[in-house]
Amino acid sequence: MDRYEETLDIDDINIQRNISDFAGIIEAEYIEKIDRVINGIEVRTSAEIAIVTLKTPGKISIDEAATRLFNKFGIGKKEENNGVLLLISTENNQFRIEIGWGLENIISEKLKKELVEKLIAPNFKRKNFGPAILMFTKKISARLKRSQFSNLSIVSWLSGILSMIFGAAGIFSGIVIALTAFPDIYRPGVLALLFTKTCIPAVLLGLVSIVFAIADLSIPDDVRENRKILRSVVGMIFGSVALVTIAAIFFFFPLVVNFVAGLFSLPTGNY
Repeated sequence: MDRYEETLDIDDINIQRNISDFAGIIEAEYIEKIDRVINGIEVRTSAEIAIVTLKTPGKISIDEAATRLFNKFGIGKKEENNGVLLLISTENNQFRIEIGWGLENIISEKLKKELVEKLIAPNFKRKNFGPAILMFTKKISARLKRSQFSNLSIVSWLSGILSMIFGAAGIFSGIVIALTAFPDIYRPGVLALLFTKTCIPAVLLGLVSIVFAIADLSIPDDVRENRKILRSVVGMIFGSVALVTIAAIFFFFPLVVNFVAGLFSLPTGNY
């Protein structure tokens, strides 16, 4: 953390750390917390965040000061331009969020408006600088982490998980029905109807997880950029496991029912 009590000229400022509190307004207890979040963002996404506080930007506007500082210190990776600068001027009661063009499609105008109107402005008016800046970095961090996964991968991941859950519930329901309602499970038509009633949600969700995973994995690398494919892979695995399990139980359902009946010592016999 850098501190300086006098008014600084923008060209004389030297940013060496994530937090340069020249105005001395960030509570000491929050410095380490904010710094930890910022370091975590860089490790996980390569994006960089800088927090700079000044008493005044001098004779230039805070917008110009933010732009000059952002460009002077190259906040963010050069090839990705993925930096974020929060500049605060205490004497003018102003602040500016400067975002590199590499993050413009991730940190939307709607998010920036929410950060300004609902988080930063009201807290800064009450002089709650530390908590507000900490929450600001956390929200930016959460948004950057989510951006690494496409919407396709999220749908695939969730569908895969739900297909496993609904599949287990469907198989359990089918066994209960077979043991209590005594349908003729040796007839293919009856068995198919039973599984349609109990397992069709799991089958549909499993197919959705696989289709969306394939669609996500088919995105060209030059479009995917730094997106991660882990969720799509997991979604595809879960969906496939659910489908294979349901199919296996379907073909061996009578054996499974007899095994469960024997396991719980249900009455069986010959006549």
